[in-house]
Amino acid sequence: GDGQLTTTKFASRGTTSDCIQLLKREAPSQHGGHHIGIAHTRWATHGGKTDTNAHPHMDWKKRISLVHNGTIDNFAQLKKDLIAKGCVFVTETDSEVIANLIGYQLDLGRS
Repeated sequence: GDGQLTTTKFASRGTTSDCIQLLKREAPSQHGGHHIGIAHTRWATHGGKTDTNAHPHMDWKKRISLVHNGTIDNFAQLKKDLIAKGCVFVTETDSEVIANLIGYQLDLGRS
């Protein structure tokens, strides 16, 4: 492939089980028979409860995919610094900063 990860994610609309039902319906057509999945639930601490803000989050080049539970207190400054370095963000969450920070380090040749 092209080295990019593909994710399908949904924020729950009511209960956790409703997003699982959405995944069961939508994921097979989007993932070509792959059978790997990660489920994660958490309280939305930054940004709205939307599909875009749901986990997992990826770096802007779709190489890193992660779930995170916790709060990144200095995410606003980290995000600002990463945007200045060319990183692109698509969510309102603090967790996406981690994926983009790792992606940026990969671009610098660090692993």
